[in-house]
Amino acid sequence: MSTCTATLLPDLPAAVLWWAHDVQRADVMPAFRHLDTLISMSATPLYVLVDLREKPTFPLTDTLRGALDGPFRNPNLAEWLVVGSTPLAQTIGRTLSAITRRNNIRWFKTLEAAMEFLSAAAHGAK
Repeated sequence: MSTCTATLLPDLPAAVLWWAHDVQRADVMPAFRHLDTLISMSATPLYVLVDLREKPTFPLTDTLRGALDGPFRNPNLAEWLVVGSTPLAQTIGRTLSAITRRNNIRWFKTLEAAMEFLSAAAHGAK
């Protein structure tokens, strides 16, 4: 099983990017490429729910490059909805925002709070 995966969420304008605790470097770039494809193929702007509840150990360079080379700059990306946090995740978020000058990351303490926001955003868009 991959330690970093991207999949669409059913019935919501969103994909989820899930991270295991022990992330394998080889899994990161394929997950970001797949996520970028999902965002590009969506008929409406897509939110990305980033699940960090496993407190992953990120390969920093691959994570930054994977996000910057595709999904973070994709014009069809609505926002990143990040559940859970680590100091490294916060650093990655600040770095991505500084490089791209896009402030499109929302941080949530619980999955429930992120899903409530996503549901409200989805219903407000209809």
